Amino acid sequence: MSAPTQQPAAAVIITHDVADFDAWKSVFDGHEGARKAAGIVGHHINRHVDNPNRLSVYLPVSDVAKAKAFAESADLHQVMKAGGV
Repeated sequence: MSAPTQQPAAAVIITHDVADFDAWKSVFDGHEGARKAAGIVGHHINRHVDNPNRLSVYLPVSDVAKAKAFAESADLHQVMKAGGV
């Protein structure tokens, strides 16, 4: 039996509405390299049962300072806008 994978102790959870899940997901997937560079080591997406365009995204982070800088970056805000957030 293999050992369980250890997640970092810090994480970001974001909840927001998007105009169209499929369009958002395409943009989100295309931004993976930037998330990795910011110390974000994975993700898990939940969709609201009554509104599939309302999302909660769990992002475990290995470097809190990098993740904070990423969250405040103009690049992320432009990508979110392009994704319909």
